[in-house]
Amino acid sequence: MPIPTWFFRSETAEKLREEGRREGRVRNILLLLQLRDVEVTDAVRERMAAPVDDATRDLWFSRALIVDRAEDIFTAPGRLSPWRMRRNTPPGSRT
Repeated sequence: MPIPTWFFRSETAEKLREEGRREGRVRNILLLLQLRDVEVTDAVRERMAAPVDDATRDLWFSRALIVDRAEDIFTAPGRLSPWRMRRNTPPGSRT
């Protein structure tokens, strides 16, 4: 008996996949903060779960690599240069 595939191509299925991707990105950011021993408040968790575009979540992830407070993933400087991601090592110095 053939398996109907219409559901997997439906708008509902696409919404479910997108929700799963969003939850996965949030989970990865939270895990990164946890591994860095950064405390995450419920307010931060709620804000991260709100619908935003992928570019914003990618920015939050890169900020999670360097922030000392979870709240700072929303307010840190917009672009992070590679030297900034290595804990404030100034350009030109060797690490």
